[in-house]
Amino acid sequence: MPYPVWQKMLALLCVALVSTVQTGTAGAADAAAVQLHGFGTLGISCFSSRDADFVYDTVPNGPGRNGRIGRCDAGLDSMLGAQLDAHPLDAVTASLQVVSQRSPYSTFRPYARLANVRWQVTDAWWLRLGRVSNPLFLESDYRLVRQAMVGVRPPVEVYGLAPTYIMDGLDSSYRFALAEWRVELYGGLHMNDIRARGDNTSMVSTYAVRNMKTLALSAERPPWTFKLGYNADRVSYNNPRTDLLFGVLRALQAASLADDLQIIDTPVHILSAGVRYDDNVWQVQAEVVERDFKRSYFRGARAAYLTAGRHFGVWMPYLTLARRHTSGPAGDSRTPPLLGSYVQELLAATRYDQSSLTLGVSREIGKSMVGKLQAQWLRPDQGSWGTSLANFVPGYDPRQPVRGVLVSASLDFLF
Repeated sequence: MPYPVWQKMLALLCVALVSTVQTGTAGAADAAAVQLHGFGTLGISCFSSRDADFVYDTVPNGPGRNGRIGRCDAGLDSMLGAQLDAHPLDAVTASLQVVSQRSPYSTFRPYARLANVRWQVTDAWWLRLGRVSNPLFLESDYRLVRQAMVGVRPPVEVYGLAPTYIMDGLDSSYRFALAEWRVELYGGLHMNDIRARGDNTSMVSTYAVRNMKTLALSAERPPWTFKLGYNADRVSYNNPRTDLLFGVLRALQAASLADDLQIIDTPVHILSAGVRYDDNVWQVQAEVVERDFKRSYFRGARAAYLTAGRHFGVWMPYLTLARRHTSGPAGDSRTPPLLGSYVQELLAATRYDQSSLTLGVSREIGKSMVGKLQAQWLRPDQGSWGTSLANFVPGYDPRQPVRGVLVSASLDFLF
C-alpha cells in the first residue's frame, strides 16, 4: 500500500527519536521514558444471510456470502496492535502505533496507524504533527482498543458516516477547568486518503480527503462526559462508470447536472454530538451525527445510537439500538430523458438506511481481558442497500433487502 514520502519520513522520525531515547542518554537519571503497550482482538462472526457479507469500516469482506468458514469469518474483528511512546525531552513525546488487521487488499500486512510528535507547550496546551485519530466521536481515540468498549465494535451506522478514521497534519489541544468540569478544546488541519474496495471486485478505490478542518469540544465531570465535533473537508473520487455517465450528460447539454453529481473537490460537513454516563454500575452512552455533501450523488445522512449496559460483578449485559437515515431526491429534472433511469440508479446506490438491535453480554477476565458475545439484528429499509452489507449476489434487489442476524464472539486484550 503506497504512502506519500512525507508520511514515511515522519514514521522514520518517530523511530529515530525512539533510538535516541535508547542510546543517546547520559545515564539512568537522565534517560527519557519509553512505554510499549499492546492490544488486540480475537474474534469470529457468523451472518445468517447467503445474499451478502456483513462488513464495516474499510474491511472488504466478512461473514455471510463470502465467509471463510461457511457463513462465519474470523478476520472481521481480529487484529493485533502495538504502540510505542517515547519522551526524548521532557516536553516532547513521539508515538508510533502499528496495527495488523484486514485491509481493503484482504491482507493483514502491518501498517503505521499513528505516527506523530507532540510538544507539550504548557501543562494545558500541546501541539502535534503527524498521523492521528479523527476525534469526532466518544470512542475515536481507542476505536481499535475494543477492550475499553461495551460491544464488539462501534455502531457502524454512526461511526461509518465519518470514515476518515486517521488523518495526517497538524493539531492542537487546550485543556482548562470550568466550575467542576474538565474541558478540552481541540482543533486541527489535516488530509488523508481513504482506500476502499468495491462490491464483488478486487479493485481498491481512493477517496482523496483534503483541507480537513476539525473542531472538538469535550467536557467531563464523572460520571458524565459530553462531546461535540465538527469536521469540514473536501473530497474527490473518480470512478470509470460514473465518469462515463457524467461525460454523456455533458454531451447531452446537461453539464450543470454532471458538475453537481460528480465528486471533485466536493465540500463535506460532519457534525456530531455524544454523551456518556458511567458510574461503574451503569454505562449508558448515545451519539448522533449528521453528514452533508454540498453537491454530489452521495446523499445527506444522519444517524444515532443508544447503548446501555449494567455491571453485575464481572458480567455486563448490554443492548444497542442504532439507526441511519439518508435523504435526497430520487431523480433530477435536468436529466435528459434517455438517461433518466441511469441517474435514478446512481442516486439510489447511496441509500444506506438501516436499523439494528444488538443484545450482548461481556465478562471481565482479569484486569486486561474481556470476553464478549452478542447478536445483532439488521434491518435495511426497503429500497436501501443497508449500512453494513456488501458483495451482494448477482441480481440482488434492494426492494427486498437482506434482513439477517449477526452473531459475534470476541476476546479483547491488552498487554
